[in-house]
Amino acid sequence: MVVSEYPWGERVLADLDPPIADRMLNSLLWMEDGKPNWQNLRDHMKAEGRVTVEDAMQIIGRARALFKMESNILAIQEPVTVIGDIHGQYYDLLNIFEIAGQPGENTYLFLGDYVDRGCFSCECVLLLLALKIAYRDKTLLLRGNHECRQLSSYFNFKRECFMKYNEEVYDAFMACFDELPVCCIIDDRFFCVHGGLSPELQSLDDIRFMYRSREPPEEGLMADLLWADPHEESESESLSVVEFTFNDTRQTSVFYSVGALRQFLKANKLLCLVRGHEVQDNGYRMYAKDPGTRFPMSICVFSAPNYCDSYNNMGAFLRFENRSVHVRQFSSVEHPYMLPNFMNVLAWSLPFVAEKVSELLHICMSLEDDESDTVSMEEEHQQALKKKVLALGKMSRMFKTARLQKDASLKLGGIATNDVLKSIQDADTEEVMISSFSDAKGLDMANEKRPARLITPANQSLDSDSD
Repeated sequence: MVVSEYPWGERVLADLDPPIADRMLNSLLWMEDGKPNWQNLRDHMKAEGRVTVEDAMQIIGRARALFKMESNILAIQEPVTVIGDIHGQYYDLLNIFEIAGQPGENTYLFLGDYVDRGCFSCECVLLLLALKIAYRDKTLLLRGNHECRQLSSYFNFKRECFMKYNEEVYDAFMACFDELPVCCIIDDRFFCVHGGLSPELQSLDDIRFMYRSREPPEEGLMADLLWADPHEESESESLSVVEFTFNDTRQTSVFYSVGALRQFLKANKLLCLVRGHEVQDNGYRMYAKDPGTRFPMSICVFSAPNYCDSYNNMGAFLRFENRSVHVRQFSSVEHPYMLPNFMNVLAWSLPFVAEKVSELLHICMSLEDDESDTVSMEEEHQQALKKKVLALGKMSRMFKTARLQKDASLKLGGIATNDVLKSIQDADTEEVMISSFSDAKGLDMANEKRPARLITPANQSLDSDSD
């Protein structure tokens, strides 16, 4: 791997390796058997290197072909390690492999949400797709609600693809995501899915015969499998209450009761539902135990520690082995620093500089306006001067607002979407404080809901194909 010479000479931090500037050589990426050398790819991207567009397209295309051959519901046997949401946290993903065991030597099931919020989604997906090509039966990927055009445009994955690669690569990722399976059953007992249940789901055959190769719809079975949540108070509910209510947190899909969960498990001879989709302070959560089996009817696992660089939560993964389920927690690791929304330093600094310049101009013009009161001036000239002072005052306030948003986005990390920044601006506060998991979750609540539907020609064609 060659690192280009930097024109500005010696680095200030000599002990910190610079990012790899050159694209990965094709000869280092592909082995003689045609499979990707995932170890070289892993290390290259760990050093912030990228692959060529051609190689990215080949990885995505070959993985997509493998997904198309898989059914809606995968079936595997233990031992297997189950990973929850990753959300672009590439360095934490590498840490998982260090803790849980290297790919190829272990079977991995990923529950979706590989992209958005974090700054290294391209790296996460490219590595996982390369692993799928290298170990197709030992690397199993399910679809999450973020693997779609709607959310990846609202959050930062689309912007990341455009910055690191191009629109062609982004479109290829979306087409690949359309082919991802949605569920997996482990040992004929554990039903694994990203979101949850649906009132349209009675039998597993409802999923088997579902059309999945599309942008997820706004409602229905597929939407619920990716978006649904259990009732927050599910553990205190009666097991006899089978209920689905509108999910006002997500503004789409449903909440399902513990009674609905137990009915589904019993009807399909299953023991437990395993899901991701919800950040957990401890990295996992076990829901109400079945009174007959004394085993939790649902386990939620979340594998992105210190989510959005703000939550300070633990990550976790599950290990199914010897007819037992083991939970392993882990903390976040350091990662390279990125400005919010992949902004460059010049664009980032403009609001700060502009605010100070406008303040100075406003002061100068105000002094001139004060002096004009003691000197005989034409009325027209005085009015023009006052308008300039007022205009500069407005400009100064505008740049201050922009600067405060930049400050807030630094503190909020991946939480800082436009909706959240606007809510902070409307609250008229200059200081954003996150001192606990609940603080971060409260600020992030606006990002939990499904954004307005993205209408594109691609969506229209997909919808028409499904009719």
